[in-house]
Amino acid sequence: MSAHPPRKLAILGSTGSIGSQTLEVIRANRDRFTVRALAAAGNNLELIVEQCREFEPELLALADPSAEKIASQLPSCTKLLLGEDAICEVAADSEVDIVLSAIVGFSGLKPTLAAIEAGNHVALANKECLVAAGSLLKSALAKSSSCLVPVDSEHSSLFQCMMSRSERPRRMIITASGGPFLNKTAEEVYRATPEQAVKHPCWDMGAKISVDSAHLMNKGLEVIEAAVLFDFQAQELEVLIHPQAVVHGFVEYGDGSVLAAMYHADMRVPIAFALSYLDAEDPSKVPGTQSVQSGGRFLDLVSSADLQFIQPDIERFPALGLAYRALEAGEPMPAILNAANERAVELYLDGQILFGQIPELVSKALDESMTWGQPETLEELFELDARARELISVPA
Repeated sequence: MSAHPPRKLAILGSTGSIGSQTLEVIRANRDRFTVRALAAAGNNLELIVEQCREFEPELLALADPSAEKIASQLPSCTKLLLGEDAICEVAADSEVDIVLSAIVGFSGLKPTLAAIEAGNHVALANKECLVAAGSLLKSALAKSSSCLVPVDSEHSSLFQCMMSRSERPRRMIITASGGPFLNKTAEEVYRATPEQAVKHPCWDMGAKISVDSAHLMNKGLEVIEAAVLFDFQAQELEVLIHPQAVVHGFVEYGDGSVLAAMYHADMRVPIAFALSYLDAEDPSKVPGTQSVQSGGRFLDLVSSADLQFIQPDIERFPALGLAYRALEAGEPMPAILNAANERAVELYLDGQILFGQIPELVSKALDESMTWGQPETLEELFELDARARELISVPA
């Protein structure tokens, strides 16, 4: 049993894959966590009503104002808030202990910043926040009592490995399954359909993240995220293809030792770790030590397939190289990379461009924005984001 009252959570992006799996973890740990608030875009109203009826949050924030029509279907204890500002409001709610930030893409930035500025602890499952606004986010953390823990499986793994030693690692290795096109030819990859791209062999994710994973842009964004989170340089971060998706991250130290985090490809595991870490009065000083039940399977290494590690093919998957290029160039190039990629993926999922044109368009956007200055404020960052998206259009 928990030694204190259950922690109150706000789950941003509750109808998405990470948000839904977080609710699974909470369902298995009701003595330790309760849902204070849910937030979502409002495009899956049937599911959000189901979630509210089961978990009875006191607050529900939906970005789409037209979602007001579900008000009569909600429990009497649930107050409905509408509009994008409403999501920031629940993220900053003073009754919330932990914010699970899982809104996909750049739109997750404002609520994450709102949570940090309010001093709420953050379990971060939105890599775009760190990629596009690393300096702003770290500046906000430095001024806040908020503690941030990564939820991405790779960064959670690196974080956990680093907890055992105080010295700075020599190198970090992030693994990638290789996605659905690992063994496809360059031509097959270039012309892959959206239906093929979203069928990830290991993870159950949303369409945008699945497409990113299929051309390794997701791994490139994770390299940038790791650089921001852990203050590492591009040359200290390596990516290896690991089709079995059992090892999620390696940390190498100067004495030659290498620590690895291993578990089945199940996002409930890093979600549970983040919640257990933040389940303390002051996680920055005394992180939670009692494991949260994830519901995930335990590894059986005897019957597991042989583990393979392969160098990524940058020629077939140039998006990974673009991410390293943006990281080495420094801000604001990662923000431009993220915005250009988000827009290109939208065009691809809409059937307007080919899979292989995504990195081509992103590369062109990077070329055309080399002289852009670094935004100093959140407003300037949003202007830069919009400007970068305008660089992406369907080729003539």
